[in-house]
Amino acid sequence: MWKNIFERRKADLFTAIESLKRKIWLKEAENSYSSFDIQLEAVKIEDEWFEDFGSFVRSNLEQKYQSLLFFNLSYYYSEKIKKSKNRAELLSNLKKAIKYIEEAIGIYKELGLKANLAHSLAISVFVYLKIIEFDANYFLKAAVNCDDAIKIFLDFGMVYKVMPLIPYGIRFHETLFEMDSEERHKQVIEFYRSIGS
Repeated sequence: MWKNIFERRKADLFTAIESLKRKIWLKEAENSYSSFDIQLEAVKIEDEWFEDFGSFVRSNLEQKYQSLLFFNLSYYYSEKIKKSKNRAELLSNLKKAIKYIEEAIGIYKELGLKANLAHSLAISVFVYLKIIEFDANYFLKAAVNCDDAIKIFLDFGMVYKVMPLIPYGIRFHETLFEMDSEERHKQVIEFYRSIGS
């Protein structure tokens, strides 16, 4: 089945997948995928077989390489969000970015890769913020992931990674305090402000 899916393309996507196994980064630029030792022409993961591609990756790549690929796919769709021509396209790109960053987050949690997890959580915050206007349920997920990312970065002493998240963390807890009046939100806000000062 996989051969039938991929042999229609102008290039061999399996070569790209093999490059991931050799710990070589895969990067998309202008409709081609390149790494340090391969240059593939016009490889595009089309929507109609994106799920098949995802299934193939889950079945054939080790988790750490799956997470790399899902992280990069999330970044790819995060960039596409900025170029969306209408609300329907925007929502489609948002959903894909969310799907793949959540896949990466799940794997990083399972493998205990905290630094990678923190980066993925931070990216998820910015993606969730964009989809809140479509689905308000993502507000709480964004707030939780923001807190988790800040905590992990601080545990690693990576204050510079925390700084871009602080304004969002403060706003989240200000809103949450308006919703439930819990004092803990004030304490978190105070703590975040002390980091940012």
